[in-house]
Amino acid sequence: ARQHITELSTLADEKERTTYHADALYALGLYYQKMSAYGAATEVLTKVCVLTSETQRSNRLWQAHAALAILADNDAIAAVHNRIAAETIRQIAAPIEDKRLQEIFLNAEPIRAILNTSHTT
Repeated sequence: ARQHITELSTLADEKERTTYHADALYALGLYYQKMSAYGAATEVLTKVCVLTSETQRSNRLWQAHAALAILADNDAIAAVHNRIAAETIRQIAAPIEDKRLQEIFLNAEPIRAILNTSHTT
Protein backbone atom coordinates (compact mmCIF):
# COMPACT_ATOMS: atom_id res chain seq x y z
CA ALA A 1 0.00 0.00 0.00
CA ARG A 2 2.77 2.38 0.93
CA GLN A 3 4.51 1.74 -2.43
CA HIS A 4 1.28 2.51 -4.30
CA ILE A 5 0.87 5.75 -2.36
CA THR A 6 4.46 6.73 -3.20
CA GLU A 7 3.79 6.07 -6.89
CA LEU A 8 0.59 8.14 -6.75
CA SER A 9 2.47 11.01 -5.10
CA THR A 10 5.23 10.86 -7.70
CA LEU A 11 2.69 10.93 -10.52
CA ALA A 12 0.91 13.87 -8.90
CA ASP A 13 4.18 15.78 -8.64
CA GLU A 14 5.13 14.98 -12.25
CA LYS A 15 1.76 15.97 -13.67
CA GLU A 16 1.21 18.87 -11.27
CA ARG A 17 -2.44 17.92 -10.95
CA THR A 18 -4.36 18.86 -7.82
CA THR A 19 -6.74 15.97 -8.38
CA TYR A 20 -3.84 13.50 -8.36
CA HIS A 21 -2.52 15.04 -5.16
CA ALA A 22 -5.95 14.63 -3.58
CA ASP A 23 -6.05 10.98 -4.63
CA ALA A 24 -2.58 10.33 -3.24
CA LEU A 25 -3.42 12.06 0.03
CA TYR A 26 -6.71 10.16 0.29
CA ALA A 27 -4.85 6.86 -0.06
CA LEU A 28 -2.31 8.05 2.51
CA GLY A 29 -5.08 9.03 4.91
CA LEU A 30 -6.69 5.61 4.64
CA TYR A 31 -3.26 4.02 5.12
CA TYR A 32 -2.70 6.04 8.31
CA GLN A 33 -6.16 5.07 9.50
CA LYS A 34 -5.40 1.36 9.00
CA MET A 35 -2.08 1.82 10.80
CA SER A 36 -3.95 3.41 13.77
CA ALA A 37 -2.22 6.76 13.21
CA TYR A 38 -5.50 8.59 13.67
CA GLY A 39 -4.09 12.09 14.10
CA ALA A 40 -2.08 11.82 10.90
CA ALA A 41 -5.08 10.33 9.09
CA THR A 42 -7.32 13.19 10.20
CA GLU A 43 -4.75 15.79 9.14
CA VAL A 44 -4.26 14.27 5.69
CA LEU A 45 -7.96 13.67 5.04
CA THR A 46 -8.73 17.26 6.01
CA LYS A 47 -6.28 18.36 3.30
CA VAL A 48 -8.14 16.09 0.88
CA CYS A 49 -11.38 17.92 1.71
CA VAL A 50 -9.75 21.26 0.95
CA LEU A 51 -8.23 20.06 -2.34
CA THR A 52 -11.40 18.37 -3.51
CA SER A 53 -13.49 21.40 -2.65
CA GLU A 54 -11.15 23.53 -4.76
CA THR A 55 -11.33 21.14 -7.71
CA GLN A 56 -15.02 20.29 -7.23
CA ARG A 57 -14.33 16.54 -7.14
CA SER A 58 -17.50 15.55 -5.38
CA ASN A 59 -16.81 11.83 -5.39
CA ARG A 60 -13.56 12.15 -3.46
CA LEU A 61 -15.06 14.87 -1.23
CA TRP A 62 -17.83 12.68 0.15
CA GLN A 63 -15.37 9.82 0.65
CA ALA A 64 -12.97 12.02 2.61
CA HIS A 65 -15.76 13.36 4.81
CA ALA A 66 -17.06 9.84 5.41
CA ALA A 67 -13.57 8.76 6.50
CA LEU A 68 -13.27 11.80 8.77
CA ALA A 69 -16.62 10.94 10.37
CA ILE A 70 -15.23 7.56 11.34
CA LEU A 71 -12.10 9.19 12.77
CA ALA A 72 -13.95 11.93 14.67
CA ASP A 73 -13.41 11.85 18.41
CA ASN A 74 -16.89 13.12 19.22
CA ASP A 75 -20.38 12.54 17.89
CA ALA A 76 -21.02 16.17 16.92
CA ILE A 77 -18.01 16.33 14.63
CA ALA A 78 -18.85 12.93 13.15
CA ALA A 79 -22.39 14.14 12.46
CA VAL A 80 -21.10 17.22 10.62
CA HIS A 81 -18.85 15.11 8.40
CA ASN A 82 -21.66 12.64 7.74
CA ARG A 83 -24.04 15.46 6.78
CA ILE A 84 -21.50 16.97 4.39
CA ALA A 85 -20.85 13.55 2.85
CA ALA A 86 -24.60 12.90 2.47
CA GLU A 87 -25.28 16.32 0.95
CA THR A 88 -22.43 15.84 -1.51
CA ILE A 89 -23.84 12.44 -2.49
CA ARG A 90 -27.26 14.01 -3.07
CA GLN A 91 -25.66 16.69 -5.27
CA ILE A 92 -23.96 13.97 -7.32
CA ALA A 93 -27.23 12.06 -7.71
CA ALA A 94 -29.49 15.00 -8.53
CA PRO A 95 -28.44 15.50 -12.17
CA ILE A 96 -28.70 11.80 -13.03
CA GLU A 97 -31.72 11.85 -15.32
CA ASP A 98 -32.23 8.10 -15.55
CA LYS A 99 -34.11 7.34 -12.33
CA ARG A 100 -33.08 3.68 -12.43
CA LEU A 101 -29.39 4.64 -12.57
CA GLN A 102 -29.93 7.22 -9.87
CA GLU A 103 -31.45 4.57 -7.61
CA ILE A 104 -28.61 2.15 -8.34
CA PHE A 105 -26.15 4.86 -7.31
CA LEU A 106 -28.07 5.83 -4.17
CA ASN A 107 -28.50 2.22 -3.12
CA ALA A 108 -24.85 1.24 -3.52
CA GLU A 109 -23.68 -0.04 -0.15
CA PRO A 110 -21.15 2.70 0.75
CA ILE A 111 -23.56 5.42 -0.41
CA ARG A 112 -26.51 3.93 1.47
CA ALA A 113 -24.39 3.65 4.63
CA ILE A 114 -23.67 7.38 4.58
CA LEU A 115 -27.23 8.36 3.75
CA ASN A 116 -28.58 6.16 6.54
CA THR A 117 -26.05 7.52 9.03
CA SER A 118 -26.82 11.12 8.14
CA HIS A 119 -30.51 10.54 8.89
CA THR A 120 -29.78 9.23 12.38
CA THR A 121 -27.47 12.10 13.40
